[in-house]
This record gives sequence, structure tokens and C-alpha cells, in this order.
Amino acid sequence: MSSIADINLAPSGEDKIRYTYNDISIDTEYNPYKPTASGAKIGVDVILNNLETADVTVQTVDDSGPSTGNGDITVSTAIDYSGKNNNLTLDAVNDIHVGADITGGENDLTLIAGNDINQT
Repeated sequence: MSSIADINLAPSGEDKIRYTYNDISIDTEYNPYKPTASGAKIGVDVILNNLETADVTVQTVDDSGPSTGNGDITVSTAIDYSGKNNNLTLDAVNDIHVGADITGGENDLTLIAGNDINQT
């Protein structure tokens, strides 16, 4: 995989949307998606809107590309996808830092971390 943003907006026949970068922060400040030298920022509304039609995976990679991240995912704003029909996966090469509530109702939430999952 590349450290360049990989955004797959569910082409015909697929039902998954994937955001990939070295470090990713999920918050309300960036909408829709902003890759930077130190990682990427995704607005929570982008994730929620995409969960209307597809499963969403936010994934970090261990890459020597242009960004300098550690492979972490940071959740700094609440994610409430209750009422959506799809599942959310956070898949970090390193750590997942959860600093806000994640609520999914009947839907699956999968957290995969190469190291730790921390509530901050």
C-alpha cells in the first residue's frame, strides 16, 4: 500500500469504503479528507455519510512514503452511527487512541491495533 491517500468510494459491485494513510485523525474540523505530511484528517461527517451506503474501513499503513506517521488512528470526536445499516472498522498498524464515544447500535464496530487500544 501507499502512504498516498487511498479512497475507494465503493465502485460498482463493492460495498466497502476504505481510507488509508500512515496516521489518521477523525474529528469535526476536516471535511471531507485532508492528507498532510504528518498524516491525514477525516471529518466524522464523511464517515457517517459513507456508512449510509457501505461498510467503512479507516486503516493506517506502515510505509516509508511522504508522511511521517506511526500508523496510529486517533478518534477525537464522537462517532454515532446508530441507525446506519453498515459496519465500521478501525484498523491501525500501531495504536488506536479513542478520545470520544463510538456508538453503533446494532452494527458491528471492529477495532484492530498492532499494539494498543487506548481510551484517552
